[in-house]
Amino acid sequence: MAITPRFVHVCVGLGCLVALESAGADAQTIANMYDRAVVAREQPRLASRVNEVWIKAFKPNLTPDEQRALSGVTFQTPLEGDPVIGYVSRGRVVTMPAVSLLFFEDLCVAYAWLQRRGYRLETIEEYVTMLKYKEAAAFGGRYPTPLKALGIPGDALTDPGVNDLSLRLRNTGYAFILGHELGHIRFQHPGNDAVPVAVSQANETQADQFGLELMRRVSEIPMGALIFFQAGIFYFDNRADFPSEAAWQAYLSKEANHPLTAPRLRALSSRVSALADDFARGQPNRAATTETIRSIGDQFAEFAMFLDDPTLQRVMRAKAERSSPATLLPRRERETLNDFPVR
Repeated sequence: MAITPRFVHVCVGLGCLVALESAGADAQTIANMYDRAVVAREQPRLASRVNEVWIKAFKPNLTPDEQRALSGVTFQTPLEGDPVIGYVSRGRVVTMPAVSLLFFEDLCVAYAWLQRRGYRLETIEEYVTMLKYKEAAAFGGRYPTPLKALGIPGDALTDPGVNDLSLRLRNTGYAFILGHELGHIRFQHPGNDAVPVAVSQANETQADQFGLELMRRVSEIPMGALIFFQAGIFYFDNRADFPSEAAWQAYLSKEANHPLTAPRLRALSSRVSALADDFARGQPNRAATTETIRSIGDQFAEFAMFLDDPTLQRVMRAKAERSSPATLLPRRERETLNDFPVR
């Protein structure tokens, strides 16, 4: 199964999955993408889901050393934050803003509905890329929520297949994000600004691996983790945002303390593939599930290849800057042949 949604996560302080300095997005406007009343209504449900992952899945499966390292950890789901950035662990507190959880959930619903209906899945990555490069004015003055931008109907979840797939993507995505943040606490990583860039980047990889390990123990297939990182390769700073290769390399070596890089994705690819049989443990068709998980590992490797290809990165930027938001509405592949404007 091809999984293509893109989602972005930026953290501040101790625990960070990935970092971004957005080139074209007004953070305040993006933060107001959802009406505050909507986020407030959904907050208790989203907070309950995060707590459930911790209490029912992860906590009972910690080693004694991990139990000591993570004792007293607490979770916060404030209303406010950036819908595409904002997860953070500091001290023994993991903060997962309700607006960010809601944004990711909506991306999962969008993916599931588009996949079930046979529409292009690339529109999800194109939407996130537009959030990076387009001003709010291009969307009529306000950045649209995923379901609105992508034309997902309000009754999408009445389809049992859409509901089931979206929940599996959401739950495993939440699990990976939480597991990663717990990894920073487990290994007592200092804030990214407190250590050299190379150390900070290594800490991010170590936290990634801890998140995968927790998911392996409970036999959760890392589908949502794939969506999460695939999104990042288009939303994060990449080669297309710099005037030269030298400038890009200088950024990576001197400033990018928790970027999304090809080596980091290759590490994820190797680990997912190596643990495929463990992830599939308990599944009705273990052999078929193992192959699916190995394909997820292969897709992480493909993401790494994208990050090694500056030409493709420039193409995505140009398409996002020049295309109309109307191109994000559900369409078949044959309907997109004339999308890219020629100048």
